[in-house]
Amino acid sequence: MASIAMLMALIAAPAALATPPNVGISASASTARVNQTIGFTANASGNDGATIASLTWSYGDGAGDSGASVTHSYGATGRYTVTLTATDSNGETASDTQPIRVVGNPSASFGFAPGTPNIGDTVSFDGRGSNDPGGSIASYAWSFGDGTNGSGAQPSHSYATGGDKTVTLTVTASLDGLTAFASRTIHINIPPRASFVFAAVNAPAGQDPFTPVLGQQVALSAQSSNDPDGSVTSYAWDLGTGTFAAPASVSWLLTNFTTAGRKDVRLKITDNGGASTIATTSFRVNSPPVAGFDVAPTAPETGQAVTFSSTASDPDGVADLGATTWDLNGDGTYGDATGATARAVFLTAGTYTIGEKVTDKGGAATIATKTLTVAGPPAPAPTGGDGGGTPPTVVPGPGQPVVLGVGARTSATTPAGTTATISSASRPAAAPPLRGLRGVRVQLAGSVTGARTRITKIMVLGPAGAVVTAACHGSGCPRRALRGTIAGAAGVRLKGLERTLSAGATITISLRKSGYATKRITLTMRRAKAPKRVEACLVKGTDGRTKVGSCPAS
Repeated sequence: MASIAMLMALIAAPAALATPPNVGISASASTARVNQTIGFTANASGNDGATIASLTWSYGDGAGDSGASVTHSYGATGRYTVTLTATDSNGETASDTQPIRVVGNPSASFGFAPGTPNIGDTVSFDGRGSNDPGGSIASYAWSFGDGTNGSGAQPSHSYATGGDKTVTLTVTASLDGLTAFASRTIHINIPPRASFVFAAVNAPAGQDPFTPVLGQQVALSAQSSNDPDGSVTSYAWDLGTGTFAAPASVSWLLTNFTTAGRKDVRLKITDNGGASTIATTSFRVNSPPVAGFDVAPTAPETGQAVTFSSTASDPDGVADLGATTWDLNGDGTYGDATGATARAVFLTAGTYTIGEKVTDKGGAATIATKTLTVAGPPAPAPTGGDGGGTPPTVVPGPGQPVVLGVGARTSATTPAGTTATISSASRPAAAPPLRGLRGVRVQLAGSVTGARTRITKIMVLGPAGAVVTAACHGSGCPRRALRGTIAGAAGVRLKGLERTLSAGATITISLRKSGYATKRITLTMRRAKAPKRVEACLVKGTDGRTKVGSCPAS
């Protein structure tokens, strides 16, 4: 009976329940990048003397693993739940979970205003379009393309020189220090080049066309002015008053000056970007000389020597007086005698028109004439000097050829109506120098992780018809060079170079177009930095060989 009672007691007593194991997860990161390795560690222990028999992991993306310490990376962004299941030696199980957020890489983006600034203008940059899906942007580092740098999300900068500047923004993520960069080209308007020429209109023979006479029409031409990266839109002239007249759209001006003396003429041109340049040229407006002369004797006889003495003057000063020539027979040709004093002998009676032509050093000439009446019978030509010094010019009669005295000379005649025009001397044309390609831009976007640069987009922009060749050298580069032709504003996209390259790899982009120097842009991948960019052109040296050098003007 006792054994039966004991058995009944055992059956009636409840069995002792086993305690599940303790389990927990430690993760190296709860927010990670795509393909970033995350470490997981199991924190598990048994109860009631049990030991941990197995640890099983489920990563939430269909993959799993086992063990106390494991690693895993995710190939896509999203939210995942990691589950750890621990089984002890009693067969008891327990689980723990860990949420994981997988995000993409940061991206850099920026804008600027104004779109085409002038030299010295303040340019505002805005990098707030940059983004990091894993958190915030910790820092903004700027390279403004002129050797200067900046920081902050919204810096400002001004440029001292014109042309294309490649601006690069590098952002750093606060989550893990990962960097991303973006590059854009900003064109700083190059000021126009001002120059002009001038000349007196219809300047008579002997006048210096670059010394206009008071009241004479003067032509001013600015056709040689140009703008290297746009067009000249207006021309304004200051005719020595110190004030520019209202701008005009034409490049020339006809004017005259009402006062003599030095004139500092200025030209101000403005291009389509609003930049202006001033050119200055100085010249003298000449007052013509005043001709006049005395005659002695005033009523000569045939065969008698007559002296003509110049009384000419010049409003610009006696030093401005130049040559004096004489017409002693009335035929309109000056050169029967030269100098301030002329002597003549008239062989036949009659009325003679005597002319004096005075030319100043600016080429302006004035003529004075007088009528001289000679009386008496015909006289023979003198056979020697008359005792008056220089032998006189012999005038046989009105309009008849003269016999020049010693020291006299005949001045060349010039057909009436001779004009002076603005022109340049012609010479055999040399082969035109190669110009620089204008508007070449390389747009680059991507990210840098340590020694690896991931390029997500690379575009080459430039003038239509330019042939683009791109070669890559280094780890991660494609084997073949890329080639394309720019057909329009869309440019050429180098998709074959949109890949991950190692530090030290170089991309060399060349642009060729007939009549232009070949442009070469080299991008060098760097560790933890945006690619270094170097621009140059293939030019001919003095020895005729092609070499890498500075690009010529466009």
